[in-house]
Amino acid sequence: MSLKKPGTKRPANGLSEGSQAEDTPSKRLRMMADEIDRFPTENAKLVAENAKLRAETADLRTKLEAKNQQADRLELKLSRVNGMLAEQELASYKLLDRLRAETQSQDEHEMETIRQQAYSLENKEMIQKLKEELKTLARNVRTMEFDMDDCQRRVEEAEERFAYTEDALEDFDGTIEDMAIRVSAVEDRLHLWDKSGDLRLSRGYLHTRDKENGRNCTSNDKQIIPGHV
Repeated sequence: MSLKKPGTKRPANGLSEGSQAEDTPSKRLRMMADEIDRFPTENAKLVAENAKLRAETADLRTKLEAKNQQADRLELKLSRVNGMLAEQELASYKLLDRLRAETQSQDEHEMETIRQQAYSLENKEMIQKLKEELKTLARNVRTMEFDMDDCQRRVEEAEERFAYTEDALEDFDGTIEDMAIRVSAVEDRLHLWDKSGDLRLSRGYLHTRDKENGRNCTSNDKQIIPGHV
């Protein structure tokens, strides 16, 4: 059985117009108070995140400094290796030139001497001795060629080590650049967190100050809280 009077309309939310007008400000104030009460928790989270980011940034900066020092040491070592390689290469070239000159001069001189002795001597024993000397000379020539090949191999190995060292230094430079980019990104995040944290702290401070001064929240207090109606 309905108790409403004829000609009256009940609002859709079930409250009369008078009760709805009375409850709306109080609900709004409660919503504002609940959201303000959440600010300290959010601020605490932001402060913790800020501290964590600062710690990560400090750690990254420490690692970057260590990598820079390591890069300086590697560059110094590379410079020394380059000097040693240059000296070894120069010594190898000098050795090759000397071996070529000595081999050519010795071959020409020895061959001419052997020819003259072979033409002038008829003794078979002397001829046999000359043949043995030719064999010894051939062995010496082969030994010199082996030494020349070994020197060439050492030069090639030194060049390969130098190329490997250069590749390692380039990879290390790429790692340093990547870490610098990461540090820059973390610093940007810190800057954004600092701005966001200051804004929320200022809101929490206004709410706490009003409570300490004994002010009651009214519908006009919403003006001090940006973003709320």
